[in-house]
Amino acid sequence: MTKLNILSWNVNSLTQREQNGQLDWFYNEDHDILCLQETKLKPHKRPESAYDLKGYYQYHSFSEKSPGYSGVAIFTKIKPLNIEKNFNGTYEGYGRIIKAEYDNFKLLNVYFPHETAPDCDHYHFYNEFLEYVKNLEKSQVLICGDFNIAHHEKDLKNANGEEMGFRKKQRDLIDQLVGYGYWDTFRELNPKAEEYTFWLNGTKSREGIRGWRLDYFFASNDLNITKAYIRDDIKGSLECAGSDHCPIGVEVEF
Repeated sequence: MTKLNILSWNVNSLTQREQNGQLDWFYNEDHDILCLQETKLKPHKRPESAYDLKGYYQYHSFSEKSPGYSGVAIFTKIKPLNIEKNFNGTYEGYGRIIKAEYDNFKLLNVYFPHETAPDCDHYHFYNEFLEYVKNLEKSQVLICGDFNIAHHEKDLKNANGEEMGFRKKQRDLIDQLVGYGYWDTFRELNPKAEEYTFWLNGTKSREGIRGWRLDYFFASNDLNITKAYIRDDIKGSLECAGSDHCPIGVEVEF
C-alpha cells in the first residue's frame, strides 16, 4: 500500500514567501506533492530551477495574459507521466491550471478567479472547468486549489448570501461539481469542523472574526482519502507579510 501526503496553498507570491522564510516549514517536512496558487511569477524572468527543492520535480504555469498575476505550480517527488496547463485547450496561458497525470491518479491544481478578477470572467472560467471535469474520466481524480467560493454557511463566519464568494449562484457551481461525483474531502471527514483557510485583511481576521474556507480538495469517489486537514498553525496574513491563506492537505492511500 502506498500513502501520499499532498498539500495545497495559495501563497500570494512565491518569491515573497521564500524570501521571508515562510516556506521553511515545508522544506523541513516530508510531503510528496505541494500545489501552489497565486505564485505571481513572471514568465521567463526566472528559471524553474530558481526554487531548487532537492528531490522534487517542479512545474509552473505562468500568466502570459497578465505577467506577474495569478500563477500555479506543482512540486512533486513523483515524476508525472504528463502535464497539461488548460481545460481542453481553453485558458492556456492564464497561469491558473496545471493537470498532472500519474500512474494511478490525476491531479488538477487550479486557481479559480474571484468575481472581479481582471484577467478572466469568474463564471465563464467555472463553466469551462465544470464542462471539463464532467467529461473527464472519473477514475482516481483529485482536484485542489483556491476556489474563491465558500460552499456552506459553516464555511465562513457571519454568512451573508449576497456577498461576493457566497452568492447562491456561486455556491450552485460547487453543488454542480459535487453532482458530477466529486466529494469535499475536508467536509466529509470533518463534518462538524468550523475551520477556515482565508482571512480578510484589516478586519482582525486572524483572531477568527472573519474566516472563510475557500480552499478545497475534491476527490472522485474511488479515491481513498484517509485524512483531510487545514494547517491553520501556519495561517498567514498580509498584515504580517505572509499569505492571507493557509495550507490544506490530504493523505491518499492506493
